[in-house]
Amino acid sequence: MMCLTFPTLLVTSDHLTGDLGRQSEGELLVQTQLRVNEVQDQVDALVKSRDLSEQAYRAGSITLTDVLDADSQLLTARDESDSSRADAARAAVGVYRALGGGWTPGTSNTQPPRKSSGE
Repeated sequence: MMCLTFPTLLVTSDHLTGDLGRQSEGELLVQTQLRVNEVQDQVDALVKSRDLSEQAYRAGSITLTDVLDADSQLLTARDESDSSRADAARAAVGVYRALGGGWTPGTSNTQPPRKSSGE
């Protein structure tokens, strides 16, 4: 993911759109990254909750249905986390493109360009 700080994004975001009524690419990236962080916190809390549910079930304090409900909540939150991460990645690509970046689909940018035989 891009390594731009929030202040950089907020300053840069003013230059990424000509339409003041439209959300800028930078603002979208900031909002989606904040959402990713919120959902990840929720997932972390649900992991702990699920673990405690299993311990309580093993101790005979709750039913298996309660553990399965905790599993269901955790899986839903993980799905939302994956979706939020995908949204953040799309927003980062939008910022990259708005700043003038781009790439050709199907090519790898990890290798340096080849030198032509005339050089």
